[in-house]
Amino acid sequence: MSLTKTDQNIFSKAINAHEDGRLKEAESLYRTILENTPAHPETCNYLALLLHSKGESKSALSFLETLLEEKPDDLDAQGNRAAILESLGKKDAAILQYRSALTSSPGNCDIALDLCRLLEAEGDLDAALAVALSTREQNPDDNQLQLETARLLQENGRGAEAVTIMQNLIQNFPDNVDLKLQLGQLLQDLYRMDEAADQYHFAIQSGKTNALAHYKLGRCLAEKGDWKDAVTMYRKALALRPEQPEILLYLSRALNEVGEREEAITTCQGAYAAQPDYRGRDITLGILLLEAERYEEAAAEFHNAIEYHPTSVSVAALAQCLLAKGQPDAARKISDEHLEKNPGDTHVLVIHSLILEALGDKREVRRIVDFKNLLQQTYVDAPKTFKTTDAFNSALAEHILAHPSLTLSPPRNATRDGYHSGELFEEPMGPFNHFRTILERAVAEYMANMPTDPSHPFILGAPKDWWLNAWAVVLDGPGRQISHAHNTAWLSGVYYVQLPTVINSGKDKEGWIEFGTPPPDFPVHLNPETFFIKPEVGKLVLFPGYMFHQTIPTEVAERRISVAFNVIPELE
Repeated sequence: MSLTKTDQNIFSKAINAHEDGRLKEAESLYRTILENTPAHPETCNYLALLLHSKGESKSALSFLETLLEEKPDDLDAQGNRAAILESLGKKDAAILQYRSALTSSPGNCDIALDLCRLLEAEGDLDAALAVALSTREQNPDDNQLQLETARLLQENGRGAEAVTIMQNLIQNFPDNVDLKLQLGQLLQDLYRMDEAADQYHFAIQSGKTNALAHYKLGRCLAEKGDWKDAVTMYRKALALRPEQPEILLYLSRALNEVGEREEAITTCQGAYAAQPDYRGRDITLGILLLEAERYEEAAAEFHNAIEYHPTSVSVAALAQCLLAKGQPDAARKISDEHLEKNPGDTHVLVIHSLILEALGDKREVRRIVDFKNLLQQTYVDAPKTFKTTDAFNSALAEHILAHPSLTLSPPRNATRDGYHSGELFEEPMGPFNHFRTILERAVAEYMANMPTDPSHPFILGAPKDWWLNAWAVVLDGPGRQISHAHNTAWLSGVYYVQLPTVINSGKDKEGWIEFGTPPPDFPVHLNPETFFIKPEVGKLVLFPGYMFHQTIPTEVAERRISVAFNVIPELE
């Protein structure tokens, strides 16, 4: 639909006026054109955008709809209409319009990216990823679409596929530092620390003064337990970006790990001074003070956190601080009040059971830490695609031992002298697709058969919606897991894939799992009741996340492979 020479001149004047911000003049000129050519595509689109910018969105839509009646495949009109509908809060209609535009122009990257963004904002990650993947097939060389697809894959638990996309992008842009940093973060999220460190080293060696690369490498080294080197990297990052609060915060944690506690405290105070909002939102300083046995100062930090940003972590930290100070009654008051409003909060139940133990309230301890009724042992049948349970376990073991995230004794972790993996429910999952289904059924059965005690906080706090995460532990010889609890999980468990023969000997419960003993560094000496379970290949053990548990070392060279998992409540 072409314009006369006169109207073409008017259109040029309208565009100039529009670009110069002379909107009244531009609108008048656009309307003059439409009197002669009512559905001229460019004029309708520009006038619609102008009217929308003035807040006259309904009028803008009417011009676009007039155009689409005459020219239903006009891509600009479809995209503009979708964007205006979205701005008016009509998200479903906007999604339909974007999809219609993609039907008109299959593989259009701009429309696909807008649709992905809207679908993700509406919480439909699966649909957003499906759009990205299908559009990517038609546009394998569009770099922005590649980046967005990689990000959505990661958000959908398919980080390994995202890594492949990023690696392919980097082949095209081998000197791009930003891509290297993004790939490094992806690998770090997948617990593939050595590979992540390689990307950060490249970014640093590129010759650019990049504080972010040094900081990320410091985080990576800390995750590996290389605390001394992490301190060095954080200091180099600070030299490039002085007084950066986030770097100061992580430096304080690393300093604490290398035994420089007072400097750690001073550094953390510097982070809070640089970013005052940290105080209350972050409790690192309180934890450092607690570990330094500066209980009054630590308690003040935790009180401040509860007052301004109350979380279960800060409540549990304050209760532990009060218990360490020798004030178990005050600690119990804090935990009781919190659990009354938040039953099933594992962070607080962990310390609550120890408070009860310190108070000598054995009856209440036995009710909360109910080994008889809340521990469940069952056996797993092999999925139909495997001939036997042994074949299934062999497949699980093979997948675990080849997992790129296996790390020896990672820091701040219960595994000692053994290997610990990252997330197993990340694609490619292999046999863990079947294992997740098995766990989902087992958890549902556990919940259906819980004791009927509506006063028990664990039972009362059973989540309506939840998700699973899982990791593997591979122990050889003296390897073990020290006492710990899973304070982010409502329910936890362990499945035994491969075990040394000594476990069947009954000798000193070697290789068994023990419940009840608190961590070795807990500041209060307690002597609680304990409960032992003998592992068996194919056995699944389920228990509340707040129950402390540890393994008894075997002292033999035979390998022990288990899969641990958590049931994480969905946030409402």
